[in-house]
Amino acid sequence: MYSAFTADVKSAFLQIELDLRDRDFTRFFWTDNLNNNPYVLNFTRVLFGLRPSPYLLAATLKHHFRKYKEQYPHSFDLLNRSIYVDDFICGRNDVPDALRTTLECLQIFSDTSMLLRKWRTNSKQLDLLWQQEGVETEFSETSATDLRLPIKVLGLAWDSEKDLIYFDPKDLLKFMSRKTESERFILSVVGRIFDPIGILAHSLSN
Repeated sequence: MYSAFTADVKSAFLQIELDLRDRDFTRFFWTDNLNNNPYVLNFTRVLFGLRPSPYLLAATLKHHFRKYKEQYPHSFDLLNRSIYVDDFICGRNDVPDALRTTLECLQIFSDTSMLLRKWRTNSKQLDLLWQQEGVETEFSETSATDLRLPIKVLGLAWDSEKDLIYFDPKDLLKFMSRKTESERFILSVVGRIFDPIGILAHSLSN
């Protein structure tokens, strides 16, 4: 069976330090007491939510990956096409190959002081091997399978137990229940359907 697996980078943006010359662009006012005048501070790390942040993260990761092109050619190619901002989404045709990929990717990220965590897979065998290797899975803190709720994979829900990808409209319907009749609201509804690889769009067209 094809072993699909996902993980995410813990606090990815905050692991990237800003150059001293660039920190002036992240200045903000701060005060410890509302009765006192605020003073100016600046961030020293890349912020989540800024327009250039995804690019800075991607460029930093690709620069780091190049160091391992010869040492881990197998995982080097995979990482370059399987990282989506701070999410790692890929798979392998057999479990030993998937485990090797996991351990190599963990080492590569560890060397740059980043942690790949919340691993999840559709393979029970791979999940067992992860536990033996001490890999931090999505459910490392609990063994209750009934708590293994679907996770989001590029905007769609993935039930790793049943290995199903589907769209859950509950949150969207709840948002639409506001029934605000405006063009802006309609655009907001459309924007909440995140389907970058076109799986949902294809099913709707049929």
